[in-house]
Amino acid sequence: MSTDDRCLLPADSASTRDTLTVLLHGAIDTAHAPVPVNDGERLLFRQWFAAPLRLDCEGRPRPAVAEAWTRDSSGKTWTLLLAEHAGVSAGELASAWQSRPGAVAALRWAGMETVTPLHPSRLVVTFGAAQDSVPAVFADPALSIRLPGDPRPVLVPFPTAGSDLRDALDRGVDLVPTDDPTLLEYAGRRPELTTAALPWTRTYGLVLSPTRPPLLPSSMTDSSAFRDALARDAVPVSARGAEPPYWWEDSARCGITGSGKPPSHEAPEETVVYPQDDPVGRALAERIVALTHDSRIRARGLDAGELADALHAGSPRGVILALPRNPLAPCREMAGWAGGGHLVPLVDVRATLILRRELPPLTVDWDGAVRGVGRSP
Repeated sequence: MSTDDRCLLPADSASTRDTLTVLLHGAIDTAHAPVPVNDGERLLFRQWFAAPLRLDCEGRPRPAVAEAWTRDSSGKTWTLLLAEHAGVSAGELASAWQSRPGAVAALRWAGMETVTPLHPSRLVVTFGAAQDSVPAVFADPALSIRLPGDPRPVLVPFPTAGSDLRDALDRGVDLVPTDDPTLLEYAGRRPELTTAALPWTRTYGLVLSPTRPPLLPSSMTDSSAFRDALARDAVPVSARGAEPPYWWEDSARCGITGSGKPPSHEAPEETVVYPQDDPVGRALAERIVALTHDSRIRARGLDAGELADALHAGSPRGVILALPRNPLAPCREMAGWAGGGHLVPLVDVRATLILRRELPPLTVDWDGAVRGVGRSP
C-alpha cells in the first residue's frame, strides 16, 4: 500500500500493537456473517472475512482474496487470480457462493451468468453485459469467505456501561465510530485522541406516493438549496445535501417496474413514515411535515416490516428511506423498495472515527469499515 494513500488513518507507523479495543453500536450476531446488518457487525466481519477484492474509501479496487483480475475482449468474462496466501481455491470459493442465498442474489442482480473454477487459482465469472471496469460486486460482503488464522490487528469489542460514551474514551477504548457531536467535541479536547471523517455512506430520500398529491412543490424539493438546508438545520449528525449521481435513476436496466403487489384498498394515510429508532429519519420526516403547513399530516416511525409494507402499498404521503450511498449491487437494493413512487434525494450522512494516536496503520473501505493494513489478504 502506498504511503500517500488517502484512505490511511492517522497512526504511529512504529506501533507494534496487535490488539485494539473498539466501541461497537448495536447488537452483534455472528449468525449474520458475512453480511452485516449494522455498523458494529460491519466493522467486525470485515476483519474475519474477505471478498475477492475490496474497494477503498475512494472506491478504487484493491487486491484481497484475488491478487489480480483480467477481462476478455468482450468485457463480459472476468478471470480472478486468487492469492496463494489467501488459503482458498477457486473451487472452494465457487462452492461457497453457490451455497449462500445472499451470494447467489448478489451475483444474479449484478448480471452474472456463470461461475467456473478454471484452475485452483483461477475463477472465471461471466456476465450478461460488458463491464467497463472490474465489477464492484466482487467486493460485496455476500461474496466474502472466512480468512484463515486470526486477523492482525485483532479488534476486541469494548463493553460499555451506561449511555455516556465519554466514559469509554476515558477507560482507554481505541476506536469509536460515532456521529455524536458532543462526543466529538470531547475527543477534540483530548491530546491523545484524533478524529477522521469516514466516507459518505448513506443517502436519505423521500419516496412520494404515486397516487397522492406531492407533499411539497417540486421547485423546492428539486433544489440544492432545499437539500443543503435540511443537512444544515434538520439533521443531528454530520450531513450534506444529497449530491448526484443518484444510482437509482438507472432503474430501467434492472427490469423493476413495481412491487408486484395488488393495489391497497386501505384508506390513505396522512403520514410521512420513517425507520423506527432512526434519529436522522425522524428529523427529516418531522421537517418535511412542518414544511407542508398541513396540520392533518404527521410523522410516524415504523419497524422494518411495517415500513416495507407501507412503501409497497403506497398508502402514506411519503416514506423516508436510508439507502446506501454507493451500493455494490444497485438492482438488488431497488428490488427491496421499488414500488412506483418518485424518490426525492434529501441528505448524505457519514460518521466520524475517534482513534488514539499511537495505533498501528489502519485503512478505511468504501463503506466506512476499518481494517488493519497488515491483514492478509
